[in-house]
Amino acid sequence: MERKTIRKIVKALYVLVMPLLIISLDVLLAVDYIAETDRITWSTATIVIIAFLNLMCLSLFIFVNSSMSKTKILPIVTSKWAPIIGLGIGLNKYSKNSYEFIIILPGFYIEFNFGKVSNRIYN
Repeated sequence: MERKTIRKIVKALYVLVMPLLIISLDVLLAVDYIAETDRITWSTATIVIIAFLNLMCLSLFIFVNSSMSKTKILPIVTSKWAPIIGLGIGLNKYSKNSYEFIIILPGFYIEFNFGKVSNRIYN
């Protein structure tokens, strides 16, 4: 496997999957506990453990996101108002690993940049 692909997988796990998993587990725990007891009467230890796990997940998210800032897992999305009348979809390929997908709407356009950010046409 290519090194860039492994970096993208690692960043996706720590930045996207893990925070969503922790948040969903918190919600499931709270809903299950409320359904079982009809009220929230958690002990202090339970609240401290849940808060500690959430803070650890948040700190790991911040660390991985800042240390792997050059690894892009999502496209860069920009949008602007423009004097355009019409609808359209476009694909502009700059190089082997860099391309741009454009959606044109009346008076507005959206750019999705995959790969390196290039010089934009409509600046």
